[in-house]
Amino acid sequence: MKKVIFVLVVLSFVFLTTGVILAVTPTTQKTVEDIQKNLARNTLASKEWKIYLIPDGSKTAAETDVLTFTQGTVVSKKLLELGYGESNITLRLEEGLPVWVTMQTNPGVGLAFLRGELRGQVMRGTIGIEPKKGKASHYTFTTEAGWVIPPPAPEPAPVKKTTKK
Repeated sequence: MKKVIFVLVVLSFVFLTTGVILAVTPTTQKTVEDIQKNLARNTLASKEWKIYLIPDGSKTAAETDVLTFTQGTVVSKKLLELGYGESNITLRLEEGLPVWVTMQTNPGVGLAFLRGELRGQVMRGTIGIEPKKGKASHYTFTTEAGWVIPPPAPEPAPVKKTTKK
């Protein structure tokens, strides 16, 4: 035990007197970020992501969609039906979390903007659709069904009052 303490004291002294500091350098930080991005790419490509779309400012039931990521691209089944194809994603880290963004264009249809944030196996994000004709649509989405607003309850039927004669 005395030998272990002695070795620790000597090593501490050597580190302090020689100015050797154990720290994360820009090179190792870049490597860590690359590893995190690769893990995120693999997670994204590991499955089809069922998402629940909630229209902004609406209390209606959520719609569902499926996002598929392959080799740096994403495609949405709903957007595919509207005339948008797959598009390249940009993947970056924001406050340590993987975030992907893309813009899909179709000259005859319009623009679609997608942004997603990945936390483990949970994804949340936004989708904006700006058609050439018609009104723009904005959605938030999540892969967690528990975060979805349930459909509104039906209005109760009015009760007729009867009068006794």
